[in-house]
Amino acid sequence: MRFIPNTCRYAHPSFDPCTQAGTAITPPTHHYRTIGCLFNHRAFYANTQPTDSLLTCSFQLDNGSLWKQMSPEAIRQALYIVCVHACHL
Repeated sequence: MRFIPNTCRYAHPSFDPCTQAGTAITPPTHHYRTIGCLFNHRAFYANTQPTDSLLTCSFQLDNGSLWKQMSPEAIRQALYIVCVHACHL
């Protein structure tokens, strides 16, 4: 590890989680460090990996041991509850 004085963060070598190779991944240009879930209007996935760090996160959404998908019925029910609650405010 080495200390980067401008950002007050530690830089460390990373790896590609899909291939488990020790190749360096280009550092991100955004400020996000972790990812707990992914979603859009049709799907919701919860990250179940040992760590939610973006540097080591795998985005193989079809791998059930890495991402837990919410059922479409559960998404519909959650949206219904939100809409009903919003209408009664």
